[in-house]
Formats: sequence, structure tokens, C-alpha cells
Amino acid sequence: MSVDGWITGNGYRRTVCPYEGCSEVVIDECKGGGRQDCPRCKGVFCFDCGVKWETNHLEKCKREEVVFMNAAKEENLKRCPNCRFFVQRKSGCRYVTCRCGTSFCHKCGVEHCHCLSPELFADIYARIRRFVSSAYCGCFS
Repeated sequence: MSVDGWITGNGYRRTVCPYEGCSEVVIDECKGGGRQDCPRCKGVFCFDCGVKWETNHLEKCKREEVVFMNAAKEENLKRCPNCRFFVQRKSGCRYVTCRCGTSFCHKCGVEHCHCLSPELFADIYARIRRFVSSAYCGCFS
């Protein structure tokens, strides 16, 4: 079993240290969230919202979280299913890669999704038909 499989299989959450130059993947072994020390850089941060810890953080965290979540919806941000970091898709393929290395579907937020739309299948099929008809005798037209 891989380390990732063991972590998720045992119900541990993980996140990425927010300190610049660190980006260590941190596991919430106590399953409590809140204040967390990074084992690599020793920076203190909030495991739940992923920002550097400061005085009265828990009160600010709850207020700011509501405002941030509303802004995240407007900006089309999705949480990585692995580390919970927010990822924004500007254009192109709906599969995005987070800074932790996890690739996932930006539409549904799942690593290996099955939410491809019928329109996308129609587009793929049309492209295949054009390629095949140009490569061969044209009998697929």
C-alpha cells in the first residue's frame, strides 16, 4: 500500500504548508485541525483554512471563511481533493493540477471523474471523424 493510500485510508486529512519556500505536505494525525506546526519549516498555521497563524485566529478564521467561500464561488475556485488548497481554472482542459501534484476535474472536484458531458463526447467524436476521413479514403464522411 502506498503512503497516500494509507493516509486517506485511515481518514487523515492533509494540507500544504502555506509558508513561502516550504510547501511541505502536512498530515492532521490528531484529526483535530486548528493550529498546526509544520514539521519542516516549523511555521505555525491553521490546518483548516491554510493560512499563517496569528493572535485570535479562530475567531477571524470563521468570519473570514464565510467571506472567502463566497468569493471562491464567484471566482470559480475549487478545492484540491488531496490537500484542500484552492485551484482556479482560467481556460483549457477541465483537468487541473494542484501545487501538491494532484490532478483532478475542476467541474466536479474528483480525481478520476466520469462527468464528461455529451457535448464533449460529440466534439471528440467529430474530431476523430475529421482525422480518420483526412487520413484515409474519406469513406467516413
